[in-house]
Amino acid sequence: MPDLPSEEFRGFNKELGFRMVEWSPDHAVLTLEVEPRHLNRSGIVHGGILATMIDAAGSYAGVYPLEPGRTRRCITVSMTTSFLGQTKSGIITCTAHRKGGGKTIFTATAEVKADDGTLLAIGQGIYRYIAEIPR
Repeated sequence: MPDLPSEEFRGFNKELGFRMVEWSPDHAVLTLEVEPRHLNRSGIVHGGILATMIDAAGSYAGVYPLEPGRTRRCITVSMTTSFLGQTKSGIITCTAHRKGGGKTIFTATAEVKADDGTLLAIGQGIYRYIAEIPR
């Protein structure tokens, strides 16, 4: 597998345990090893985890660094999520693709699957590019 551009998860995405396994222009793939903390009170992966994966992967699909050393960022303007399946364990994978946009706005679609191929959720986001925020 080729080296991915340098990107360290921060904040909520880091706390959840997301892992970037593919990242290229207009494309991102995140995985998550399901742990008890990711489950709802019924013992299945919480919908908030699935929605967050869709949001994160969708945003990454649109901000691949096209110029070395130049970080791109975005914020979510709008997002829809449909929950279609359930899982209790294993590794879940979210694949996202940038579908279009311009200089300030882009759209992306994503789907989350369980390791047995079960489709867990699908979603679409609208994102707005923002300037790098100093830390």
